Amino acid sequence: LPRGDAEAVVLSAPDADPGGALTDESEPNDSVAGAQPLDLPLLPETGALVLRGTLVPGVGAKADVDVFRLVMPPSGSLLAGDGGLPPRKRLRVDVEPEAGSAVAVQVLDDAGNPLVSSSAAAGERVGVPNFSAGSGMTYLVRLRAAAADPANPKAPPVPGSYRLTVGLSEPEPGDEGEPNDKPELASRFLGDGRVLEAAGLFGWRRDEDMFRLPLAGLPDGAVLSVE
Repeated sequence: LPRGDAEAVVLSAPDADPGGALTDESEPNDSVAGAQPLDLPLLPETGALVLRGTLVPGVGAKADVDVFRLVMPPSGSLLAGDGGLPPRKRLRVDVEPEAGSAVAVQVLDDAGNPLVSSSAAAGERVGVPNFSAGSGMTYLVRLRAAAADPANPKAPPVPGSYRLTVGLSEPEPGDEGEPNDKPELASRFLGDGRVLEAAGLFGWRRDEDMFRLPLAGLPDGAVLSVE
């Protein structure tokens, strides 16, 4: 749904050069307990963190998995939450694989439970452009080699090198935040009570966005218009 002059649907298109600090993957980092910690910038002006890594060939239990630990900065530096909700930050996770390789990305909670999953065809960027991260919370990003064609998941995975970019920014009021593909996770509309607006992104294949529309206090016979 449009917010002001924003587009209703925006495809994720990260900058080719995020201008962030460059670091390297450090093995072993294939488990929640052994996740490689990444230091995130406190403010978007400091740029993003960029990491170079490689998913080495392997099958089944021997398949390489790279896990990274992200600790969100405390509240105060970015937009605070509203309505009694914890302050939130927009976390962007973007993976650019080398030509011919494919990567699947998951954002997990600190116990290793998947929250958002995304994959793309070989050579295509993949990630989560607008994950809603709680202030002071810990999350994990897990990467694994994926099939060259997401429509054929039984095809063998195609490992290779990649560049992982992680950044934080301030969410705008009314912006959706992932995950919001279930009623209990629905994003919120904001407005003056008569006009409620929201904006969102379709960030990956089959991404679904749900928004919670408050109707309390409307008079009998009120007409709801959704554009």
